[in-house]
Amino acid sequence: MRLITRGTLLQALLVGVFRNQNGVVIAAFSKHLPRLCSVELAELLAIREGLYFAIQQQIPTTMVECDLLLPFSANAYFLLDVLSLLSSSRCGSCYFVSRSGNKVAHYLVKLALLAPSEVIIYGFLICLYLCLLL
Repeated sequence: MRLITRGTLLQALLVGVFRNQNGVVIAAFSKHLPRLCSVELAELLAIREGLYFAIQQQIPTTMVECDLLLPFSANAYFLLDVLSLLSSSRCGSCYFVSRSGNKVAHYLVKLALLAPSEVIIYGFLICLYLCLLL
């Protein structure tokens, strides 16, 4: 599972992209939230929402990738929640990936900014759509 967020003081956007072992996009989601105070909090919430989504949709997730390298200590409550979800979903690892290495998720962020509400896309169509646009 790959997650990327983009937040401002006025809005936060959480985006998640699920890829299989071959790199094929199998599902994606975006969610607008009210104002948040930090990029770190937006990243933690994106990971949390992505794990909730994976559990609800029964998407086996073995790895989480995010593009934030800063410590999460200021948001200890959300960090504990994310750690609990990582454990319960049997997701073994969380890795840093640079923004340049996460082009599909960044493109999805741009598309999601245009959407007025949540977007959830499954299967072949998301793969085809994103491949045509990139």
